[in-house]
Amino acid sequence: MIVVPFPHMVLNSHSDTLGEEYEMLFTWKVPKSTSVKQMVSRIRTNAKVCKKTMGTRLQTLILNAHGEPGKIKLGQYITRNDVREFRRLRGLVKRIWIVACEVAMIKKAGTITDGNWFCYRLAQEARAKVKASGAVQYSYPNLYVVDFVPWGFIDDWEQPVYRWNRKGKRY
Repeated sequence: MIVVPFPHMVLNSHSDTLGEEYEMLFTWKVPKSTSVKQMVSRIRTNAKVCKKTMGTRLQTLILNAHGEPGKIKLGQYITRNDVREFRRLRGLVKRIWIVACEVAMIKKAGTITDGNWFCYRLAQEARAKVKASGAVQYSYPNLYVVDFVPWGFIDDWEQPVYRWNRKGKRY
């Protein structure tokens, strides 16, 4: 399991994912009818609360949903056509972790299914570090210890996992 840097927020999909519904300082089960603009507004509001009450920006935003190359199936879905909306989070969010299958995979370069393009543009627009996998994600809780993921944690990513800095450069 991975400890999530605090303060944190998670947007859990309305649909059942193979993994857990994570619980963070701010937890939201996003209805299917929610637009990207509405999601960003809610994130922005909670990030401003962090800044005002704790004197820091939101350290980690987790997007927990089903996915496919270049798409997060959260609300009405987040695609390459929506990444510009995340510009409204500049200076408010340090890192974005996408826990969804294959979002970073490049199915066809330069198209809507180019996961690398999606992630690097998301990093550039939000000016936040982005982390996502190019593989199918599974949830295998350790049945000998716990059968759920505790508050403030996520389960491990299946490899390969990629990271982009605030300027969109993969490292």
